[in-house]
This record gives sequence, structure tokens and C-alpha cells, in this order.
Amino acid sequence: MSVLILTEKPKQAKAIGKLVEKYKREQRGFSGDFAGKHIVVFPLSGSILEVDDDIFDDYNRNDLTPLPFVPDENGHIPRKIINTSRIPQKQQKIKEEIKNWDSKISICSAFANMMKKFDYEHIVLATDPDYEGASLGVEFLEYHGLYGNIPIHAANIANLSAGPLKREIIKAMHKEDAYNWELFRFIGSARADENACIGINGTRLLRTLTDTYITFGTQQTRLLQKIVERTKEHDNFNKIKKYRLKVHTDFGEFVLQLPEEEKEKITNKTYMSNIASIIESNNILIVETFETQKIKKRSPAWVDGSKMANMVSNKMTPNTTVSELMRDRNGLLQVMYEKEIMTYPRGECLGMMPLSQLEEQKEIAKMLSKYYDAPRLNTSLVKKYLWYEEGEPLIRDNKEVVVNHTPYTISSADIEPEVLTKDERIVFDEAAKIVLSAFYPDNKQIRTIIHAKVSDYHFKYIFTHDYDLGWKALYNVAPVESKLKKQYTKGDFIVINQIELEEYTDNPKPLYTENSLHLMMKKYRIGAESTFATHIKNILDKGKFKRGFTKVENGKIRATERGIAIIELLPQKTIDGIKEFDEKIIDPLLRKEMLQDTARAVRNKIIIAVYKQMKEVLEEAIENPDSEKGQLIKKIKEGEGVERNLKRPQKAKFCCPECGSEVVQTSTGNYSCVNRKIKKIDEAIINTGTCEFFMYGKFKNANVSGVIPEESILDIYNGKKVVVEGVYEPKDKNKRKIRIEISISNKGKNYLDLKYLW
Repeated sequence: MSVLILTEKPKQAKAIGKLVEKYKREQRGFSGDFAGKHIVVFPLSGSILEVDDDIFDDYNRNDLTPLPFVPDENGHIPRKIINTSRIPQKQQKIKEEIKNWDSKISICSAFANMMKKFDYEHIVLATDPDYEGASLGVEFLEYHGLYGNIPIHAANIANLSAGPLKREIIKAMHKEDAYNWELFRFIGSARADENACIGINGTRLLRTLTDTYITFGTQQTRLLQKIVERTKEHDNFNKIKKYRLKVHTDFGEFVLQLPEEEKEKITNKTYMSNIASIIESNNILIVETFETQKIKKRSPAWVDGSKMANMVSNKMTPNTTVSELMRDRNGLLQVMYEKEIMTYPRGECLGMMPLSQLEEQKEIAKMLSKYYDAPRLNTSLVKKYLWYEEGEPLIRDNKEVVVNHTPYTISSADIEPEVLTKDERIVFDEAAKIVLSAFYPDNKQIRTIIHAKVSDYHFKYIFTHDYDLGWKALYNVAPVESKLKKQYTKGDFIVINQIELEEYTDNPKPLYTENSLHLMMKKYRIGAESTFATHIKNILDKGKFKRGFTKVENGKIRATERGIAIIELLPQKTIDGIKEFDEKIIDPLLRKEMLQDTARAVRNKIIIAVYKQMKEVLEEAIENPDSEKGQLIKKIKEGEGVERNLKRPQKAKFCCPECGSEVVQTSTGNYSCVNRKIKKIDEAIINTGTCEFFMYGKFKNANVSGVIPEESILDIYNGKKVVVEGVYEPKDKNKRKIRIEISISNKGKNYLDLKYLW
């Protein structure tokens, strides 16, 4: 009997392979001996399955009657192999997409072959230690009939270096779970179900009622709302001139403290100037109180990948965005994890490290002290605010929270910094300072506060200086020194050297950049960290579709009129309903305050409520086009950046030559009889209708492309040769117009022959 170890990525399997004896290649994976057991390791390639959206297609897309779609209350929406719903069509499918489609099929085929070769007594789930990793792993096992039949235990492979990896795999092989993988799987799958249903319901509702090509995504809508809010706040900010009265002395400045009832007068220059004149005529501060406070400044908290990426992004050459650094594939932080230099980057550590890793971090700190100047390193120092006991609850903002991940930090004491690339060294250096700081004394400071008055006006001096740099010395920070030469007592005089009336204005919060957008999404839990980069790419129109919701000016992101209109059109309850999934489902589940059956029911209620709220608002706006909401729909349809309106099937000018029924031109420009009904059944594409008529309205191959006029469709179908104009655009050559003779191929009426007429 063997132990099956399922990893999410090939690099994770490769790291396990280094620990195996009698290594033997098997299909995509390998087998061998490990810790007294025969193991079989099989790597996936990210997500293999996706929500089977075919369940959404069994109706007329212009008919809202079947909506809203909701998952079965007793389970999840079925999954299917990614891309199998896309038919690789000759002259239309790009090679890389065909390769991607084939790869997912081949992974499933290879796994099925390995299942026949070995008998398994136990499965170790060694996917990424997060909701998405657990759900994609368990869904894959469920798809192949293993879930529920063979015991499963989870290993936390946040660290791929030999020692920690071996320890975690052995724990899972001895049936000790590193985390609650069943709960993580439920959350990941339920979130995917909710996103799919809310997205498809909202998109079809918007497209049908507004007759506009527009998509509604759960996370992108929340992301757009935040961009809209920041754009409005920035553009509507009222800059008001304010005045601050400061008096300068030999050791620092005192600032005027107005009583609460007079604070609004800081906008009155005349009032503040009169006070300045009174102060100038006295020229002496009289001390009222003198106070000093000793302060300990804690060493930097442990960080996750997002915070690390934000710390180093502006140090890269050229500057690299946080999203680029955090990419699931080929992002620098992910690459360093796979190279066993750093730990897993996508997680939420809340600034703390499991106490079980204390000894390991001590060894790493000792190794680092050889490369960095750290004379005060003390590995016997344990700062409670940096470590937590696994399994014990933590309180944040008066709420109990769960820490599920290891921080993004150096993976082992065996790393040699000299062999790292330039960019890898930048990340490593930042992580090294955090590790060393954990075993360094706290930074100690003295804060001096002096209250003094001139006439009836009160001033305050506050200054903080270092008396022990502590961990700050690791960052080459110069100590802050005080110019205060003595301690004052009540009634002492302080000479005023200069009076300054400073004019200033409060500034609005800055517009988002790609970096700050990434961090904001993490803060508000908008999407999964592995999808942040994709959401940002799409909302900034860097993907396939140009939505026109945002624009970027000098790196600053602002919402367009169209983006603002879509958010103003949607009821706030709709957007709140989307984030309710975290508040009403994930958090109670993690705190063990909710059962999964209850969570499914709550999930479906959220989906239905969001749909009903959207439908009610949109129908009212359509009925009253001159209303405020009606005008918003007009802005959405006419907004800048709109790539195309939704092309519903349009009635053709001719009837079907086969059955005499109506012919429509589809959104892709092709012609089809209304009695031709295409469905996917058991991975096969089948016409369940009563007519076969179909004709391409466009043509495209490696060199030429063009549109077939509607009046020529029947002629071609009936066997005639028709000459049309197209565009000749071979690789690396200038494009030019060309005449092309089109006729039906002898392969069948659904194939076209193209003949170039030079």
C-alpha cells in the first residue's frame, strides 16, 4: 500500500523528490521510499477544475425567468476540467490555448493511470496552505472518486526547505492535520459557487435589461467601488487654508493649542495674526508642566508576501509593482519560494510567527549574523508580541481571529546570500532585518512634553529621542538626539527666538496606484491573493476586454464617468451583499459558530438577495429613462472606453435554406438557424435541435481575415464561389487588402475553402 501526496505545483513535488529514496518517474509524478513508507507524489498545475457553467446555459439568454441561479443547498456546483467547454476550432484557436486545454486533460489522464497502478492507504494534501489550495486539491480528488473513500490529511508546505518540509509531510503521514483542510475546502468551494452565481446572475441581468456588453463580477465590483469612492473623495476634497502658529526656541518649536471651542478659527488668518502679534510683544514662554516618558518601540512584525512586496517594489530596477512580484507564476516572491529561499508568500500571518518555529528562526538568525553586522543578537530573547501558540485564539479589534499561515520569511539556515540574484538579494535583505530584529533589544526612546503659555495662550512642545537604538541599528538609522539641555520646572522662562505663522492645507487621500490597490484589496479581503493581479489587470483594461471603468494618469488610478455610473446605479445593498460572504459565513465558520449546512443556506440567501436588489433597481431605471438612475444607464452605454455593445442574435434577411425557419446572426458574427441547439453532453458537443444550418460570417487564418457579406451567405452555402475583400497580414510584413474567393469545402458545409486572388 502507498501514500499519495498531492501537490499544487510541480516545484513543490520537486522539493519532496529530493527527500525520496529509490526515486522512480511515474507519469507526471514519481514514486519512492520516504520515512518508511512507499509514496507516490503527483503534482497538479494550479487549478485543474472550474465551476461547470454549462448549468447556466440551458435557457434563452434574453429570458430572465430562470434567474437567479443558486447552488444546491446540500452541496456545491459541479466542477469540470478547465477549458473543455471551449472547442478547439481550426483557424480560430490559438496554439497556446489548445496547449493549455490539452494540458488539463493530460493531467487528469495521467492521474487516472497512476490510480490504476497503485493502491493507496492514505492521501496527503500538500497543496498551497490556503482556501484555494485546499478546495482545488479536494475537488480534484472528488472528481476522481477518491474523496470520502481514502483518509486525507493536510500538510502545511509553506516552507520547501528540507527540514521543515520533511517534518510537515511526516506529520500528515501520521494522520496529523496541519490545518482544518475540510473547512478550508468548504470555504474555497463555497466562495467559488457564490462568485459564479452572483456573477452570472448579475451579468445576464445587466446585459439583458441595459442591452450593453457589460460584466458583473463579485470582486471586481467591490474593487471598482473602492476606486470610485477614492476618486470622488479626491476630486471633491475642499482645500481650505489653515494657519498654524509656532514659536521657535533654542531646543525646538512650540505649537499653539487653541481651546476646543476656538479650533475652527485656525482658518481665520486675521485672528491668528493678532495672536502672533501678542506673542511677539511678550517674547517669553512660561513653563506650566514638564514631563518625560520612557517608550519602547517594538521590533518590526513578521510580514506576509504582500507587505514584503510593498517594501521592496520601489527598490527593484526597474520599479516592479506589488502585483508583478506577487504573481502566482513567475512572480519573484513565488519563485523564491519554489527555489526554497523563502516561505510561501500568499497568506495572512497577522504579524506573528508560530512558536513551534522559534528554534528554527534562532538558527536562521545565527546564520544571518555571519553576513550582517548584528553584535547584540540574543537568540534567548523571546518577544511575546511576535509569537503565538498554535491552536490558541488571538484577539484583533475585539474579535477572535484565526492565524492560518507562516509569515513570508527566510526558509532555512542553509541559504547563502552571495549566490542570490540582485532582486532576490533585495528581498532577502529585508527579510533578514526582520528576523534579526526579532532577537534584538527593543528601541528605547524618551518623549519630552512641555506645556507653556504666553499671556492667555497655551503652547505645547513634544519631542522624542533615542537613548538605545536597539533593533533600529540593523537598519543603519542614525539616533535621534535631543537639543534640550536641562529639565524645566513650573514657572521657568523659555526665550522665544522666532515666531512663525505657517499656512497649510489638508490634502485628500491620494488616488490609488497599482501597489496601493493590491494592499487595499488585502485589507478589505477583495478576492483571493492569488487573483489580485488578475483583478487589477482587468479593472485597468490591461486584459482582453476594455470596460472603460477606470483610467490611469501618471500612475494614478481614477474612475471614469462610466465606472462611477455603474457603482451609483447598483444599490449599496448589492455591493454589501457580496462582502457579506466573509462576514456572515467565513468568520463564523472559522470561529466554529456556524455549521456548514447553515453556511450553505446563508450563501444562497445572499445570492438571491443580491439578484433581487439589482433587478428591482434596474427595472425601475429602464421604466423611467429620464430619472437619475435612468440617466446612469445612458452613461454606462455611452461611457468612454466602451469596446462594444452587447450583440444579441440579430434576425438575418433570409430564411433557413434547410427548414425555412428564421436565421439569426450570433454575437460572433456567424449565421445559425433558430432550430439549431448546441449543447455539451458528457464532454461532447451535440446539436439537440432539429436543423443543422450554420455558416461562418467571418473568416480568419494565419495570413488573412475578413467578413462575408450577408447577401453572399446563401450563395456560398448553395455551392457558388463568391469573391470578397479581406486583409492580408502575414507575420513580420505590412498588411494590405486582398481579394479572396470563398467556397464550401469538400469536407462539409461547415468548412470553407479560401483562394487568394492577387
